[in-house]
Amino acid sequence: AVNLRGSYFTAQAAARQMRAQGGGGRIIFSSSITGAQAVAYVSAYAMCKAALRMLARNLVAELSPHRITVNALLIGATVTPRNLRDDPDYDEHWGAVIPLGRAAQPDDVASAALFLCSNSGAFITGATLAVDGGWSCVSPTPELKFVQQHEAARQQ
Repeated sequence: AVNLRGSYFTAQAAARQMRAQGGGGRIIFSSSITGAQAVAYVSAYAMCKAALRMLARNLVAELSPHRITVNALLIGATVTPRNLRDDPDYDEHWGAVIPLGRAAQPDDVASAALFLCSNSGAFITGATLAVDGGWSCVSPTPELKFVQQHEAARQQ
């Protein structure tokens, strides 16, 4: 409901406002690298995030005449409070399998979004930009001990 419907209806409302104001605009969907590469234990999440990539492409046909660009960010492993709650060594574990040697920080994702919103990104629409430190090129997954711990606890 949040990942797909929420994004769809928010984009719809934003596009209406952008059209009313004139001058175009930018819509950026927060997708996930799991929407492009299979990762165990996240199938429902991945399915919704993959749909956002296609939604961005479809909206190009509808919104380009109004000078509204629509893109998606394929966000990879990112250090966030939630990820650190699940795995206090999140950056170390993911950094070991990401070619650039670390998980993303929120600023890495924000910088990509700012590029797409800037004049430098004005002619980019319908694109999906991977912000994953090269992980999708090789795609290894670290051992996810917290998943096994949750599974064992659930079975007890």
